[in-house]
Amino acid sequence: MPSPAELDQDELKLLEASYRLVTDASAFDDVVSHWAKRLDRVDAQGLEEVEHPLLKMHMQSVSDMLESTYENQSSDPIFQAIGSFVSPAVVLSTSGKVVAANKQAVSEWGLHQGNSAGTDWIEPVSISSYEEMVRGSQSRGNRNHSIIRTTAKDGRSGIAEIYTMTSADHPGMIAVRALELAWSSQISNMLEEAFGLTDAEIDVCRLLMELRDTRMVAQERGTTFNTVRAQLLTIFDKTETSSQVDLVRLLAMVSQRLNQGIGGEAAVWSDPLGREKIIHDRNGRAVALTWCGDPDGRPALFSHGLATGYLLPDEGLRALKKHKIKLYLINRPGFGNSEPAPSEDIVQANAEAVIAVAEHLGVNDWVAMGQGSGSLPLFRAQADPASKISAILCIGIYFPFKKRMRFEDYSNTRRVALRLASASPKFAELMAKISYRSMQASGPEFIARSIYSESEVNDEVLRNPDCQALVRTAFSMLTAHKHHALAADLRLLTSDWSPDLSKCHIPVVYVHGTKDPANPIAKVEEFIATRQNMTLDIVDGAGELLFFSHPKLLVESLANLMNT
Repeated sequence: MPSPAELDQDELKLLEASYRLVTDASAFDDVVSHWAKRLDRVDAQGLEEVEHPLLKMHMQSVSDMLESTYENQSSDPIFQAIGSFVSPAVVLSTSGKVVAANKQAVSEWGLHQGNSAGTDWIEPVSISSYEEMVRGSQSRGNRNHSIIRTTAKDGRSGIAEIYTMTSADHPGMIAVRALELAWSSQISNMLEEAFGLTDAEIDVCRLLMELRDTRMVAQERGTTFNTVRAQLLTIFDKTETSSQVDLVRLLAMVSQRLNQGIGGEAAVWSDPLGREKIIHDRNGRAVALTWCGDPDGRPALFSHGLATGYLLPDEGLRALKKHKIKLYLINRPGFGNSEPAPSEDIVQANAEAVIAVAEHLGVNDWVAMGQGSGSLPLFRAQADPASKISAILCIGIYFPFKKRMRFEDYSNTRRVALRLASASPKFAELMAKISYRSMQASGPEFIARSIYSESEVNDEVLRNPDCQALVRTAFSMLTAHKHHALAADLRLLTSDWSPDLSKCHIPVVYVHGTKDPANPIAKVEEFIATRQNMTLDIVDGAGELLFFSHPKLLVESLANLMNT
């Protein structure tokens, strides 16, 4: 076997960073940077091959090792807020969107990622406290921690802590975590051994958790209110807590660790709209389908992008109802609950899923809207009469792939991913695993920002708490089958779909922002000008994340196309 000494210094640095990434997710930026340098050198020297065999062999080892580290502990603050808890736990945006939820929050409180939480899961007596916390998170007020009463779907009452998250990347978000206590002798022993509490003080703690009221504790113990208050002050000192809220939180955490074990699970992907049905394409592959908008409206189809998912912001949902549109939402192959497609012809597999929806619904004529990579299979599908597609609305643009494309205008992360994907399916798989590993460790926003970091407009959108709820929901859908959908979409983007484009003669409208650094508007205008069936709607000041930043405008463009 060749020796690592045959690699030059730059290749050794790339190799070192890649192996380090297996155990240290923070090495992601170094890996991307070293890959970018290598690709620049390949371009400068005019080489055909991205790798030589030795480096390729080592990268396969890295790929295998990455897959075994998927479940490593995450440093993502939002995941930590729900993943370290075995009771119901959610993170909410300032407007009440569910940014993240664990399985218990879904099953007991009925809160699904991407949806508005509402207040049905909060007891009426605590709604004002909850709303005060939300207002405080928006204004960065002083109140950042409280206890509220909750109601499970089966009517059971409980208590939960609610607090403002302090992460700079998640300003104003609040976490809500149930405080479930099953008192046992283990808890009593632990409080005595760890904090030196007396039997009387331990009994005060037990009754405080059970009764939630200091005067009732005094009544139950047959003592005065002032006696219990003095005992609580001593307990605060011994446990290094500063209030009843802190003490209740400590006792609940102790209970969970002693009685239930450590660690909860994030919820598995399910349709946040609660309307999903599974159909099958011509090859028998499962395709997940749902809808939003007006239940009695005119049908239209949406083919989602790689990182956007299909949940429109509320403004877009209102616009759909205003224009009386029922927008059918497909899970493309490998996303959500749709079955992954074989790698032989990823464009065709996506197109067949679109056709399956049209055949299942029995539509006679409809407009299909595609976001980013989701637009590509629409051009293949429209050529089949069974798709019934009469016009296409594309949000953003991807140009047909040409051999040795360099993606100069893209961010380093996206450029490296697409260059490696174009080199071989193995490299597409490697980049998908690297990205998935980093998402799991550092949160979806980390990858989203590394993709869209070249634009201040995109970064501003990604910092919006409500947008983060939608982005996290999209990434849950993307990673339902771990890294496989991401790898498939990298192959989709580097496939040559220009023959599909040349066969498309139906009306096509592109909606594109002037602040998209990956696809400059002048380049888009030049592309559109050569095709008589295509028109361009320019959105001044918008970046690539039009789906999140201008949902009303997109629905209006869809309605206009449906009316022509």
